[in-house]
Amino acid sequence: MVSFEILLMQLIYLFYMISGVRSNYRTFILILLLSAAFVGSAGNLTNAASLTRASDTEEVEQSDLENKREVTAAVKSDELANAKFVFFDVGQGNSTLIVGPNKEVILIDTGRYDNYLIFKLLKQEEVEKIDLLILTHPHADHIGNAESIIQSYAPQEIWMNGDKHTSHVFERVMNAVHESKTGYHVPSIGKSYKIGAFTLKLLHSSCGSNDLNNGSMAFYLSYGQVTIFFTGDIEKAAEQAIINGGLVQRVDILQVPHHASSDSSHDFFLRRFNPSVAIYSAAEMNSYGHPHKEALTRLKKVAKKVYGTDMNGTIKIMTNGVNYEVVVERSEERKVMPSKII
Repeated sequence: MVSFEILLMQLIYLFYMISGVRSNYRTFILILLLSAAFVGSAGNLTNAASLTRASDTEEVEQSDLENKREVTAAVKSDELANAKFVFFDVGQGNSTLIVGPNKEVILIDTGRYDNYLIFKLLKQEEVEKIDLLILTHPHADHIGNAESIIQSYAPQEIWMNGDKHTSHVFERVMNAVHESKTGYHVPSIGKSYKIGAFTLKLLHSSCGSNDLNNGSMAFYLSYGQVTIFFTGDIEKAAEQAIINGGLVQRVDILQVPHHASSDSSHDFFLRRFNPSVAIYSAAEMNSYGHPHKEALTRLKKVAKKVYGTDMNGTIKIMTNGVNYEVVVERSEERKVMPSKII
């Protein structure tokens, strides 16, 4: 293949022969020098364009590699303080606090009706108001303190799945909702909601069945590049329904379904979400035997790290929307992990 430089030199020589300036040796030398300079410049421009394209490719490849890294250099805690997710140790119940960079506050579930630790924990986290209260399903270990939370904090909005229950705890919660000025909302599956700096997308909720666990609201929450999947007490049927719904994405952090019971956290479900960190809530030596060995075995096959409130106490995720740090109450372990862009 003839190069651009050779072709250009041949054209210049032909021009010289035809123009009759061959008798002027100096003119020929001048033309030759100018053509060489032009060829060099053209070559440099070609090389520069090639370098620019290569650089672009290198940046993309480097970015991909960074997203695949499993370990990052240490990030100072104060650099990760933009948002926090606090998985409270409330015994054999469930409650998670989310605080955003603009002090927006979301509380997911409120723990057991016979355990009042939630109020002490909220005070420790300096919570003065709640923007959104999410009650994933009507069981008493998830809505146990919702009545008092509504009366004390007057959340701006409450999300529930629409299921009803005959328990006194549920009836008191609904009475508190009706007596307050709080907005009551049943979110729609597949719809995204913006709450301050957070985006929530509902993947699953009750279809009007009497199966309260499988009717739990399950939703993504994203903050920057960091994603968390909250699952309530869903079991195998709901896990399969979520997969079949086609809205599944990989997540960084999984709030483990149903206190890490053996009837949840199945292999097909965990492999699809592929979390880096899994967090379950359970009381030490609880009568249900949570977490079940079968669930823990499946979780440890997928997640790089599994935390539980029975072993680690209250578990905090501190994040700047890119990296996140897991801080546990009953361990000295502090580890920074990278998020992966979805």
